[in-house]
Amino acid sequence: MKAQREEETKQVDGQSRKGTEPLTVALVEDNPDHALIAAEALEERGHRVVHFDKGADILIATQTRIWDVIVLDYVLPDKSGLDLLEELSALEDVPPIVMITASGSEAVAVAALKKGASDYVVKTGRHGPELSRAVELAAAKHRMSEMARAHRKELEHQAKTDALTGLLNRRRLADELGMAALRAARRGEPYAVVMIDLNHFKQINDRCGHVTGDAVLVEFAQILRGCFRKYDILARYGGDEFVVIMPRATQSCLASLVDRIRRGLDRSELIGKLDVEVSASVGVADSKSGGPEDVLKAADRAMYKYKKRTG
Repeated sequence: MKAQREEETKQVDGQSRKGTEPLTVALVEDNPDHALIAAEALEERGHRVVHFDKGADILIATQTRIWDVIVLDYVLPDKSGLDLLEELSALEDVPPIVMITASGSEAVAVAALKKGASDYVVKTGRHGPELSRAVELAAAKHRMSEMARAHRKELEHQAKTDALTGLLNRRRLADELGMAALRAARRGEPYAVVMIDLNHFKQINDRCGHVTGDAVLVEFAQILRGCFRKYDILARYGGDEFVVIMPRATQSCLASLVDRIRRGLDRSELIGKLDVEVSASVGVADSKSGGPEDVLKAADRAMYKYKKRTG
């Protein structure tokens, strides 16, 4: 563990801090001399230090203020540093915490790390530079962790959404349909599935080009968002077909849906400028049709019947 800390410290030392934003560090230290050592070392590196001498004060402040790093003394007058570390770690969006201690005990270091500390520094009276490096390293590692987490969330989002329209994709639709069926069965409530096809879409692509066709799909997805409830689940099924899962709904919603979609298409400036008559075919099936796949197939059949009937 010591060798790893020394290697990470070397990496931070090798990085120039020019052009980077200074850190805001909360320093929790009741010993005035030790507080001065820590504050001077951190401020010399360009960081801003906010000093607290009681554990209760940092707990209150952290609920409303944002720190880049918290430096926490192992021994405090009102509570144990380890207990305070555990309380801070339980807060939402807590920053990295560096523990400082007068004890060089390995057991203390292990206990601090197990309770959530990013690092620990032993007080020697000349520990200021080491503390600064530990703080900077903790902040850098935290930033990298946050970037990695944001990247994972973005990948998860991309995996379940249609890249063009931002609606759920077909793969995610299957999962949502299964979950909707389970919830409906558990609650003893119906649900409906709506299949929607954008008529004459091939003509749009042929006459106006695929760029315009994509723009129409994006516009139509936005129209659909305005036609359904906030908790309805919208997905692009493929091409110019869309599917909506409607909890607590039945086939009786078809008439009002068709009218809302028609009005949305009529109000669209983009679609109104096209030299193609754009309309939508809509089919609805509810949970009486059977299992999730049965309901989806029934909605698909209903949509094609509607298309043939309306021409």
